[in-house]
Amino acid sequence: MSKVKTEYPNSFLLASDLMGGKWASIILWQIYQKNNRFSLLLRAIPEITRKMLITQLRELEQNKLIHKIVFNEIPLHTEYVLEDSALEMIPIIEQLQVFAKNYADKHEVIIK
Repeated sequence: MSKVKTEYPNSFLLASDLMGGKWASIILWQIYQKNNRFSLLLRAIPEITRKMLITQLRELEQNKLIHKIVFNEIPLHTEYVLEDSALEMIPIIEQLQVFAKNYADKHEVIIK
């Protein structure tokens, strides 16, 4: 279920609900990197469980950050595509990665 409400006291809280949690930005980034099918996402994010990925994909879809395309082919398959609003988040996600790498370097944190 989507955490997005119809009213917020400030824009930061809305952004937090859209990007909140551990997985939303990672999933959006992976879809942007063309890991846009369920199995590709599971391989690209080995720490996520199938159940959590399903839940997060549904939430991102409800929040209108991604949409699902079902290809009526044999075998049937589904791909996820970023909505324009999610594409606007990509530079922010990139900046968060730069920040994290700089932080890791300064504070002796290992990123694998």
